[in-house]
Amino acid sequence: MSLTPPPLVLKYSTTEGNIMLHMSNEIVGNNHENPPGFPIWSCRHSTKIMLESYDRNIRKKAIRNCASSFIKRKDVRDYIFGAKGTQCYLCGSDATQIDHKIPVAWFADDRTMNLSGLNAFSNLFPICAKCNYSKRDNLK
Repeated sequence: MSLTPPPLVLKYSTTEGNIMLHMSNEIVGNNHENPPGFPIWSCRHSTKIMLESYDRNIRKKAIRNCASSFIKRKDVRDYIFGAKGTQCYLCGSDATQIDHKIPVAWFADDRTMNLSGLNAFSNLFPICAKCNYSKRDNLK
């Protein structure tokens, strides 16, 4: 029996005004644990470098690109739609997209948020295009 190590967890910490990015293999609390079979997400090295920027727009673009590429993957879409249905979680109409319930922009704004929660199963929901567009960077 082989054990698979947990995915890397990215954390920010502040020391005397300097913001640092830490990577560890610790398992995050139950809110961010994914069910068995859920696809694994990880940032590219270039994204990790951009996350260290003090410029919010650079961080947001890096996180948005990484998050968008993950939720566009066929295995992720199939898993979310299979597990959570094909109805929009806000209005109940047919969902064609996947939404980050806690918006991606919040992860760029609040550097204390653990990035493992960004593309966690508990943060991804089916949504229709109309609701996704109207939601934007708001929490609903």
